[in-house]
Amino acid sequence: MLPVILVLAMLFAPGSSGRAQTPPDIIVFQRAEANYLRWKGLRSVETEGFHLYRRADGSGPWELLTATPLQRLRRLDEIRSLLQLRSELLLTLYGAVNPLRDIDDSVWRTLFSNSDAVSFLQVVSLINWDFGFVHAEIYIDSALAAGSRWQYRVTALEEGGEVEVGTSDILISGTVQEIPPVDVVEVFGGNESVRLRWERHLEAMKRGDVVTYNVYRSASADGPFERVNTSGILPVNVSSGDRTTDAARQEFQDKFLTNGSPYFYLLRSVNAFGFESAPSPLMEVTPRDDRAVLPPRNIRVERFGVGAILRWEPRLRSQPKGYEIYKSQARDSVFERVFPLSDVLLAPQNEWIDIDIAEGREYFYFLRTVGEADQRSNPSDTISFFVPDMTPPARPRGVRAVADTGTIRIMWQPAPEPDLLGYMVERASDDDFFTRFLLTSRPITDTLYIDSLPPQSQTTYGYVVCAIDRSYNRSEQSEMVKARMPDIVAPQAPFVVGLEAQGPRVRLSWTAVPADDLAQYRVFRSRGDTSNFVAAGGTPDTSFGETAPDSGFFYYAVQARDRSGNASPRSRPYSISVSLDDIPAPPAGGGVERGEGGLRITWEASPSANTAGYVLARRSVADGKLVTVAQPEAGQREFTDRQAQANEEYVYIIKARDKRWRQSDALEIPYKPE
Repeated sequence: MLPVILVLAMLFAPGSSGRAQTPPDIIVFQRAEANYLRWKGLRSVETEGFHLYRRADGSGPWELLTATPLQRLRRLDEIRSLLQLRSELLLTLYGAVNPLRDIDDSVWRTLFSNSDAVSFLQVVSLINWDFGFVHAEIYIDSALAAGSRWQYRVTALEEGGEVEVGTSDILISGTVQEIPPVDVVEVFGGNESVRLRWERHLEAMKRGDVVTYNVYRSASADGPFERVNTSGILPVNVSSGDRTTDAARQEFQDKFLTNGSPYFYLLRSVNAFGFESAPSPLMEVTPRDDRAVLPPRNIRVERFGVGAILRWEPRLRSQPKGYEIYKSQARDSVFERVFPLSDVLLAPQNEWIDIDIAEGREYFYFLRTVGEADQRSNPSDTISFFVPDMTPPARPRGVRAVADTGTIRIMWQPAPEPDLLGYMVERASDDDFFTRFLLTSRPITDTLYIDSLPPQSQTTYGYVVCAIDRSYNRSEQSEMVKARMPDIVAPQAPFVVGLEAQGPRVRLSWTAVPADDLAQYRVFRSRGDTSNFVAAGGTPDTSFGETAPDSGFFYYAVQARDRSGNASPRSRPYSISVSLDDIPAPPAGGGVERGEGGLRITWEASPSANTAGYVLARRSVADGKLVTVAQPEAGQREFTDRQAQANEEYVYIIKARDKRWRQSDALEIPYKPE
């Protein structure tokens, strides 16, 4: 039995081999009453939350919708209250079980360091839509007039700044999106189980219009129907043994049913926000015991005159209807049924003679038992039969060698021998091409061999090829071909070991690249993000210093170049904040009083010219709980806290911030009820 292979084919999951896609930055689902938004969260401990912006017609100013950033849930009781029984699934993915506990930075740090765990968390979170609320990746905008045009933007707060997550297309409010339903469902009854299969909505999955499916079952066509899957169905391809699911189809198996009893099924598509499509057509199926009979055992084959005779012994649960024999000339090729030629001739005999064989060839056989209900067993063990010959193959012809970066490809024409086992390749690198080294530890069946060599090698290599048949007769060696690689190999990328700033002065250092023909290192700088790197300078040393052009957040990377002009990839970018000004000063004073609908807090403007806004928080005197209530802009001087209780005692804390979210000392404003 081969291991089960899962190929995740979901939005926000890494592209599998041959299935790489580019998902939208933001999934939007429109209903008459609201716009539902969901985005891919940044799986980083440094992510402090998310801000959501909206603007009219895609051209107006951005309006901040989230006065307080959306933040991940940390407390165990909050997660359990939201997810109920499925909270254990999420906490298990987090690694926050045994014992169950609140989520702290250490839990996230361990989780986010494992790329496979993060990928699986992304998929499970998408098909279980309410996980998005735990991760602070869902927003519902309901305060919109029908027919108005809007565009959304999502940013993440990291290290005191905002990082772009994505921007939506322009949307028209009041539009009602339909979730594509499942049109055709195939059902198969098995032993105490039912298997359902249907076409996946591949294009809709790429857009996030469909992320999973819900299966409903009833004992009556009139219902009631109950949902069978307690959590989202993973959209996977399964390869196990001799069965591989179709990549374009989804399967689900409903177990622990009663054989002989009819069941009725409905399917509904589910989008990234938990909304379901219209039901599929009603399907009826009855489970039955269709377990296959066992294959025969003790299969043997031996020479019988000019043919070969196969013999076997039964291994049965019941009397078989007969046996089927399959044959191939390669173990990994297609097997064809050679007995019986017609099902009418099927008979429970225990031997069969094959007269269609030839010397110098190998044949492979396996058998299946056919039960009384025409069910086929799994294949038996595969056995082989070979008649060796004594004639060596012809020497390989048409041998060529083509040099490329780091490799030399040796190619030749295939040999005509029907019993060919493979080819052996030898290499010579001495001046006289006399001493040869065997490159292939065993015969290879392909007519191509790729010799991997150091990219900077300038040695001329010679190659010969010989053929070997299944009796291990060896041909004469081919004519020698020679090849030499061009010098087009780039140096390795440097590894940055230090980046620091002292005032406006920035200094970067890295490890030396082991290249004999190294010319220099080039340093690149990008402001704000990693999308606009420009050259900052070059040096033959392993360090570089410069004066930053102004205050801000900068990324640095370094590249190695050799004397042939080959350039390495840039190193991993590292970031640093450079400040040419001071942290803003706090407001000089303020007050709090009862106002209409809440507590009205006022404050004086910060005297600092680089003040970009304020952060307002409320601390309860009774229990010490601290809550951020607003993040006003620089021109705002008051805020009404409608969540506070006028008969409780508080301390309001206000800090000035600059555009990089560096915050001043706190101004504390006490409030006592009258």
